[in-house]
Amino acid sequence: MEIWLLDTVTRKAGVIDKGVVDDGDYDAAWSPDSKWLAYTQTIANRFHALYLYSVASGKSTRVTDGMSDVRSPAFDRGGKYLYFTESTNYGTTTSGLDMTSDAFDVTRSVYALALAADAASPLAPQNEDEKMPAAREKDAKEKKEPEDQDADKDRDKDADKDRDKDKEKDKSDAAKNDGARKTDDGKHEKADKSEKTKPVKVDLARLEDRAVALPLPPADYTDLAAGKEGILYLLDSGNRFQADRGETLTRFELKTKKSRKLAEHVSGFDLSFDGEKMLIEMGHEEPQGAVPATGPAPTFLIVPSDAPVKPEEGKLDLSKMQVRVDPGSEWRQMFHEIWQIERSFFYDPHYHGVDTAAEEKKYAPYLDEVGSRSDLNYLFQEMLGDFSIGHLRGNGGTIPHPNQVRGGLLGADYQITGGRYQIGRASCRERV
Repeated sequence: MEIWLLDTVTRKAGVIDKGVVDDGDYDAAWSPDSKWLAYTQTIANRFHALYLYSVASGKSTRVTDGMSDVRSPAFDRGGKYLYFTESTNYGTTTSGLDMTSDAFDVTRSVYALALAADAASPLAPQNEDEKMPAAREKDAKEKKEPEDQDADKDRDKDADKDRDKDKEKDKSDAAKNDGARKTDDGKHEKADKSEKTKPVKVDLARLEDRAVALPLPPADYTDLAAGKEGILYLLDSGNRFQADRGETLTRFELKTKKSRKLAEHVSGFDLSFDGEKMLIEMGHEEPQGAVPATGPAPTFLIVPSDAPVKPEEGKLDLSKMQVRVDPGSEWRQMFHEIWQIERSFFYDPHYHGVDTAAEEKKYAPYLDEVGSRSDLNYLFQEMLGDFSIGHLRGNGGTIPHPNQVRGGLLGADYQITGGRYQIGRASCRERV
């Protein structure tokens, strides 16, 4: 498995790494300044190690020692830390054909790595004097009695009214100073741009020694994403036998060291660029009755990224979405792509004696008679069978599933009269 880097400006492309095992399973993430690429790659023991690639030097550095399986690297938005998940009991499942591995559940812990040698550890203790005023005020509120909290709420309401009056006055003042504000905004935009392009400092020496486990329970984490600075999002499948029911989405805040469950039965998620919103795909429910040809309809939500998902919140209406397709053209493309893939990736350069060009030409005329995806799968199975190798098959796709209407069946009693069959009684009203 090769990892390529393409520069869209110079249009130059090159291989930055090649795995020992061609399993095609890797994760990758760019640093905020796009100068570093964190990725995982399979090594000789079939574990995944963590690497850092420097765009400036064009070199990759292995970060982890290979004694654990590393997945899902993600840079913190602040550029100080690199997050990833790591498993130390993955070894029993490196071979899927070894059925004894089914008795074990792989668990992973979440780690944060300080990229610069002089960066504070993400778990460094924080003194009371070092806390921001807002954090100290929050801690004080949490320690108060309920009565004191109610009094605080009343004072907050009065303060809100005063703030509303101040906002009205601010609007009037803002209109008068609009020109000055535009000038200031231009300065702020320049400042923001300079902050966004702040380089990420990485000290490669003893980098792995600066990794610490975050206070999250070990679990079968299948995905990790970094939101705003110091915010992590994790998907937990529970275990391999519960994955089909959807996963649990959790939000973790590095500053408070607290996690919060956002949603269950999740199939996947993606964060907006600013980290304010997220798109969530919910797991499919068990279909009732006939399944449509396209399969169960997906459910997508667009919701805030900092609060648990409420029922029916942010649900997208996909009922009117339409896609124009030309099945015949798609099937013809798939047919030729299969032969291209076999010529590119089949392990034997002689293809078990199969002349791939001649076989492709031989089976191509059958495409004119393909009327459904089931027909296409049958064609794939016939032509791939010539390779005489296991696990090379064709199935799946959009298979028609017509809706069935249960109705009555015509029945009859018959008798033999004059040496011939004769209907004695017809049963046309009975239903089954």
